[in-house]
Amino acid sequence: MRASLQAAFQAGFTLIEVLITLVILSTGIVVVLQAFQTSATALGAARDTERATYLIQSTLDLIARDGVGAVAGESGCPPPFEAFQRRVLTGSTDSSGKGLTQITVEVWRQNSAVFSMSTYRYTR
Repeated sequence: MRASLQAAFQAGFTLIEVLITLVILSTGIVVVLQAFQTSATALGAARDTERATYLIQSTLDLIARDGVGAVAGESGCPPPFEAFQRRVLTGSTDSSGKGLTQITVEVWRQNSAVFSMSTYRYTR
């Protein structure tokens, strides 16, 4: 009987072994959760960049079609991009008002980076 009791005690895990296993598993879980958080942050930044690029390109297309007056100044953006703001800046490269005009479109979201793109348009 004494031999069977010793075998039963030896068959289980010690408290130290269980605690070490819990520490290792907890560390692994924390690392995986941090990876998910980093990935979600990167996804949000990539989404903002893609939307801002789309808004800048569509604004430049609108300027090419209707002229700078259609979107000059600072304004909100159309749905589904209401969270963004847009600013169109123009500047003539010469004093005659003819020639090249620099057009800069800036798009930003509150508490976010400003995305901008500049182009030139020839005015006769």
